[in-house]
Amino acid sequence: MIAIGVDVGGTKIAAAAVDMTGSRSAARTLPSPKDGHELLDRVADLILVVASDAGERPVGVGIGMPSQVDFSTGYVRGSTNIDLADVNVPEALAGRVTFPVVVDNDANVAALAEQRAGAGRGHANIVMLTIGTGVGGGVVIDGAPARGGYGRGMELGHVTVEPDGPPCQRNCPNHGCLETMVSGTAIARDAGIPAPDVVAAARAGDARCTEVLHRAGRYLGIGIAGLVNVFTPDVVVVGGGVGLAGGFMSDAAEHEFSARVLPSNAGTPIVPAALGNDAGVVGAGLLALGRFGG
Repeated sequence: MIAIGVDVGGTKIAAAAVDMTGSRSAARTLPSPKDGHELLDRVADLILVVASDAGERPVGVGIGMPSQVDFSTGYVRGSTNIDLADVNVPEALAGRVTFPVVVDNDANVAALAEQRAGAGRGHANIVMLTIGTGVGGGVVIDGAPARGGYGRGMELGHVTVEPDGPPCQRNCPNHGCLETMVSGTAIARDAGIPAPDVVAAARAGDARCTEVLHRAGRYLGIGIAGLVNVFTPDVVVVGGGVGLAGGFMSDAAEHEFSARVLPSNAGTPIVPAALGNDAGVVGAGLLALGRFGG
């Protein structure tokens, strides 16, 4: 039994066939267009291609989106890093996609993947942060994603860690969010070069780039301490395209975390994600298997 998992990001859309163990086919990808309607057209394109390649009929489709999603209906109220708002995604896809569709926040599905098939396997309670263009977050409690009272998920990247910090990105009105201080966008802003180049320069011994990453790591530790004090997870998983930035953020994050976390939570491990860029696709597929797999 398989489902199609789709991961929608600010720069690309990925999709693959996923089974109950979290195994997946090679992901198909397309660039993410700026226009929301065109983006949904490309999501439909990928679903149809992956379904054709799969060799068996999927039981359904799961989609993770960087959006505030009403989980019960798949209605996207707004998005931070893509231009998509006020649309029921399953209804919008129904003209082209014949499989049942379930939609969730992208960080929720990534957290589900890591809890079921990745770094959080064997733990019922995890907090996951995904650090890339922005910062997403997902919480799994007793083996199920926590989505809040309205089913919209956890916007952990928009917890304030520096009240006098820079304004946040796109549609967030806040200043000094975790996303504003830790994301790849923030690292590039502070260093003046793209985040991957910052990591490469730090590896080559560049003191300024190393300091930028240490500063981001410090804010990451502040954020993690607050989240652990609230959710008391078994483990914190950090993933995404930036993640722990090749280890340059981890020491500073651990130091700040240790200084700020409640003593009863001090032993909570902070570990790198195991599934890499596949977490969103795997989690979305597992979500659909859980909903439609019988």
